Amino acid sequence: MKTATVTLHTAHNNGSFLQAYALQKTIYKMGYPNKIINFVPTAQYSLYQNIIFKELSLKGLIKGALNIPHYNKLTKRKNRFNNVLDNLNLTDRFDEENKFAEVSQEYDCLIAGSDQIWNNASMPDFSNIYLLPVNQHKISYAPSFGKSLTNQFGSDIIESIKKFEYLSVREQSVKVALDKLIPEKRIQVVLDPTFLLEKNDYNELYNNADCKFDGDYIFFYCIKASKEVLSTVKKISEMLNLPVVTVFTGVNTYKCQIYGQKVDFEAGPSEFIKYIHDAKYVISNSFHGIVFSIIYNKIFFRIADNDGGKIKTDERLDSILSLLELTKQNVIANTEIHLNKNIDFKVANDNLKKLKTDSLEWLQTSLATVQEEVKKTQTELIKNEK
Repeated sequence: MKTATVTLHTAHNNGSFLQAYALQKTIYKMGYPNKIINFVPTAQYSLYQNIIFKELSLKGLIKGALNIPHYNKLTKRKNRFNNVLDNLNLTDRFDEENKFAEVSQEYDCLIAGSDQIWNNASMPDFSNIYLLPVNQHKISYAPSFGKSLTNQFGSDIIESIKKFEYLSVREQSVKVALDKLIPEKRIQVVLDPTFLLEKNDYNELYNNADCKFDGDYIFFYCIKASKEVLSTVKKISEMLNLPVVTVFTGVNTYKCQIYGQKVDFEAGPSEFIKYIHDAKYVISNSFHGIVFSIIYNKIFFRIADNDGGKIKTDERLDSILSLLELTKQNVIANTEIHLNKNIDFKVANDNLKKLKTDSLEWLQTSLATVQEEVKKTQTELIKNEK
């Protein structure tokens, strides 16, 4: 049975690439050929290939001006994100939605996921292609609607989701909402695909990394950090007497320099993995920053914005830390700092093993069941031809 995946694989975001890499590798391990359908909307391509002026607005011009001094380094970063796609098995690239039916027709089973492919509220390059508008067998694996679900369950999206034979999502809140809207469907909550691989499965990426900093350091990973978060990270750096290293994730990173952090402007997904693997400690409020800290059993601290003295809610992070009994690693910005530097990963690893087994079994069963349906259809066609 030939399978194909539709996902966000070309975004210059470490998590986007790594989830695509992990899901394809997992499907290979289960014995199924797989290609990622290389649909790259024009808006997405422009967003990541233009280093300086991404948007013609005052805000866009200011952002672009900040990037000019680092143009050469950011070009190397762009090339690393482009080149790392060689690790994926892709179809030919296309950007027109009307070509999707033609490209996808040769595959028996289509898989939507993971990443925020169903987040039509804040994704500028959202496309109905991510809902697989064709008649093949369809599975969703851990797609996300993003942090906010408001106004995202339009009737057109619900009707498209109903046509999936097997449905899984990444957030419990999405399952609860969809259970009410389509009670006839059985919906499973599964792990992000990056958790499905063993840590050694990432060696080919790790071994190709070229990091600018080494020695003992704290690795800080955050897409957008508030002043309170950055100030707290600086205090932790002083408490642990270690420098802070981070990687470029956008113009927000320039604020990290103001707080004394060392920035690798050239880093791509391989460097991201190596920085976590080699770090003395990791501080992050990014889901995949925490995921790879757990995969590599690194001492980490989840830094969260202060919401009236409590952690600002992030369901993905709150959920996984609770499930793995790692909530002691939470640090709230701009409050008294208590660092748990003695993580016993045995409990976390045992809990993760069970969740991983359940997620792999769900995906394996879904693919195997579809394969049986494909075989039946092919047998019927042969009979009819005779």
